[in-house]
Amino acid sequence: MTTVFGRYELLDLLGRGGMGEIYRAHDTATDRIVAVKLLPAHLADNPAFQHRFRREARAVAALNDPHIVPIHNYGDIDGRLYVDMRLIEGRDLGKVIADSGGRLVPRRAVAIIEQIASALDTAHDAGLVHRDVKPSNILLTVRDFAYLIDFGIARSTDDTAMTGTGLAVGTLAYMAPERFSGNADHRADIYALSCVLYQALTGRQPYPSDSLERQIAAHLNVAPPKPSVHDVPVAFDAVIARGMAKDPDERHQTATALAREAAAALNAPVKAKAAPPKPVAPAPFVETPAVRIAPRSVRAARYVAGACVAAQFAMMGSYIYTSTSFAQSRVMLTATGQPPTTAQLAQAQKTISDRLADRGIADAQVVVDGSGLMAMVPKGDVAKLAGIGQRAMLYARPVINAVSVLTTLGAGSGTGAQDPGPGPDIITTSPGPENTGESATPGSSAGPAPTAPGSPAEPMFPDDQSQSWEARVAAEKRLRQSDNNVVQQLALQIQAQRCDREDILAGNDDPDLPLVTCSEDHRTAYLLAPAIFTGAQVTDAVGRRSWDVDGDYVKVLLSPAATATWASYAASHIGDQVAYTLDTQVLSTQEIRETNRDGDPKIAMGNSLPGDLSSLANTLKHQPLPTTFGIGAPEEAPIAFDRPSTALVTGTVAVSLMLLGALAYLLLRRQPD
Repeated sequence: MTTVFGRYELLDLLGRGGMGEIYRAHDTATDRIVAVKLLPAHLADNPAFQHRFRREARAVAALNDPHIVPIHNYGDIDGRLYVDMRLIEGRDLGKVIADSGGRLVPRRAVAIIEQIASALDTAHDAGLVHRDVKPSNILLTVRDFAYLIDFGIARSTDDTAMTGTGLAVGTLAYMAPERFSGNADHRADIYALSCVLYQALTGRQPYPSDSLERQIAAHLNVAPPKPSVHDVPVAFDAVIARGMAKDPDERHQTATALAREAAAALNAPVKAKAAPPKPVAPAPFVETPAVRIAPRSVRAARYVAGACVAAQFAMMGSYIYTSTSFAQSRVMLTATGQPPTTAQLAQAQKTISDRLADRGIADAQVVVDGSGLMAMVPKGDVAKLAGIGQRAMLYARPVINAVSVLTTLGAGSGTGAQDPGPGPDIITTSPGPENTGESATPGSSAGPAPTAPGSPAEPMFPDDQSQSWEARVAAEKRLRQSDNNVVQQLALQIQAQRCDREDILAGNDDPDLPLVTCSEDHRTAYLLAPAIFTGAQVTDAVGRRSWDVDGDYVKVLLSPAATATWASYAASHIGDQVAYTLDTQVLSTQEIRETNRDGDPKIAMGNSLPGDLSSLANTLKHQPLPTTFGIGAPEEAPIAFDRPSTALVTGTVAVSLMLLGALAYLLLRRQPD
């Protein structure tokens, strides 16, 4: 059925995406068949978007390259924005790859990339960035003549990396790392074109596409893959490595430079498989005089060796227990991550000793043992050690967004969509800057944009158990402590689906950066701003029972400087919500009110048990541990034992030395043949 749209008759729907619909249409004014792209209707109500759309459409229409689809007309009809383009009859590169056995021969792949490189350089020279280079936006006609399409979402290079809605344009599978920090230029297109080249050569996307989390973390952290693994000429490894470099300065600076290096790689050999090693015959045994020991010497040596062993057992046997009662247990406390310094161990020793005393454990001892600690407690008090190694780092963070875990369960990650989307339903909000790439802060900037070093040793995604603890924590921070709006919203969706997992970031979050985390009951995921104050600024904490609407609470007393900061923030943020996190998890959230803006912070606990109140208060009033300490299995330890006398030890050592000398003499002695 034909639909009339102004001067156009819309004949067939050719495709639909995040930025609108494309129709085969008849232009009645010129009597020709064209492609008409209709943008979503609501965008016409946005004056800022309308201005950007017209500016970009005008810029693209001025481009002159055989591999860029010409724009005939653009504007709005009946309040609907549209673009009138030449209709290209062809197949997109993704379908061509699938129909060609899953990948293209290198020469064909390079020929296509050369044409798209020409289109990109033309656009870049005019100050435009495509932002969505991917196989489905490359159309091939007869004899593989290539067109780069969908320039209708191009932008000027001096624009921000965000669209008017604060969302990144582009498909995650081909997104350059700098796109997530909002500092992208034309070299992001070169990164994407390198990803397309890799897919054309191997039939695979560069990084796994089974989750948003893997896609983002891989682009930020993982070294570019090697196409030679899939029997592609080994010279393409260097082409892809440079084209997909994490640092834009290390990439090809033009698309044509990438295409030229790819063309040069065509004549390189395919990676040869290593031949199996030839078997090596064992060397013949040759008897030498060194192995011929007189039988009498051997027998004598055995006697002397037995005497040495007996002497040692005699000394060991002198350690006689004076008591067979095992009334104490020994528990090792091992630091996670990097071994703590001497000063940190001393601080941890004091904090854990104070915690043990607060729990009423009599005669407890905590001593430094290598790079960890050892606690000696009465056997009956071992159960009280639960959680003793928790870092217990308290932060007060303003709430930006929160989503219910229930609203996101079962929702697919949807990798490969044109736009990531606005994220889950928001159930709690706090005023803050919108669509700027920055998070709300308690009076200061959120910190620098995350970096992407791209070391191969770094994990592909935070849950990669094969990587070191430090690398996994670093990857988790890049995902959940970004100050970029797009990454924050994606991280919020991801975190809402894994709130029930153990959090490797627990106690290791940076208070000066935003944080995506979960509530203690695993029912809510939060996006929080940088901290107002930290547990290191708490001087005391007291649990209070209360029968009012807020229930029980723990009142924290702060240092004078922190008290002033809190009072200033509370006075200017009446009605906002603050979350109190302990080792990353949200303990509680509460609204700042007129009645409590000048008071000490109170952590609402609801109708809690008395033991919970006192336990939290006792934990907070001591300095947090420098790192989390894991608790080992308890071992029974004796109360005391007798040590051998000095005379016995000296005599045993002297006899052993004499016997060892005799043994050496007999072993070195040789009988003549």
